[in-house]
Amino acid sequence: MYSELVKAELDEEWDRKKSFDQRGQALLTTSASISSIALGVVSLGAHELGIGLKAPTLTGVGIGLFFLFAAVAMGIRTSSLLKYDGVKTSDLSRLLKREFWEAGESIATLRTTEVRIEILKRARELNEYKSQFLGWGQWFQLIGLIALGAAAVSFLLTGPQP
Repeated sequence: MYSELVKAELDEEWDRKKSFDQRGQALLTTSASISSIALGVVSLGAHELGIGLKAPTLTGVGIGLFFLFAAVAMGIRTSSLLKYDGVKTSDLSRLLKREFWEAGESIATLRTTEVRIEILKRARELNEYKSQFLGWGQWFQLIGLIALGAAAVSFLLTGPQP
């Protein structure tokens, strides 16, 4: 009964891990794409069209790109492989003691559940790290987008550098 609860919790934690990995990858790709587009537009305007940007616009672009690159880093960290330990061999060896096998199913279930709880504890700790990195990355992305938006408004209001 309790072992099924622990197993269900462990399954839920693995689903959380997969979700964090996917969201980290999404953060990474969207921030990198927006950065590439922003750099492309600025580069095209500056070099190909001969449009210069005034200091407030350049500052906004610089700040925006900085925070988007920080969001990319957080996306990489969120989706990176952290060491989610499975069952350690020492735990398995402990389960092979004759007394557990002769004592009946309840002791075996108890020992198996203890091992699963250790795995669950580690998975929750690592998922908490992933959650923090994802949260910071989302904030960085938002700040980067706001800064790029402010740069665009600045350019529209002040025009290109003569």
